[in-house]
Amino acid sequence: MTPLDLEIAKQLLELENRFPNLKDAEFRRSVETNNLVIIVVGPGDISHFIGPKGKIVKILSDRLKKKVRVIEGDSSTKKTIEDILSPVSVLGVNTIWLPDGTLEKKVRIRRSDIRRLPTSVSTLEEVVHKLTNEKVRIVFE
Repeated sequence: MTPLDLEIAKQLLELENRFPNLKDAEFRRSVETNNLVIIVVGPGDISHFIGPKGKIVKILSDRLKKKVRVIEGDSSTKKTIEDILSPVSVLGVNTIWLPDGTLEKKVRIRRSDIRRLPTSVSTLEEVVHKLTNEKVRIVFE
């Protein structure tokens, strides 16, 4: 548990009275970068954390003073990347074997979707690395 995890858990506990669906939802962990917080939740719990018309995410975003994204835990690397990059469509995720023996994922998206990304490319690559422990490079086609 990180200080951010505790802060989010505290905020969610305060919101349980207004949004009873949060009582049945599972908060797993969070990851933070420059201006983005990713909240990882249990399978099928995304809608509980977003709330009606996005109210819960908006409240958390206002209180944390950062953009908040909610993704499902226990997903494949590709699904995790798609959730983080949403609403941008991922054209493909390729595995690249480097000469030094390490692996890297290359995430391909349309060049026209650059402006639709939720934050900078470097921030997104950092978040994916923190969540999946895999080095990721986002490229535009």
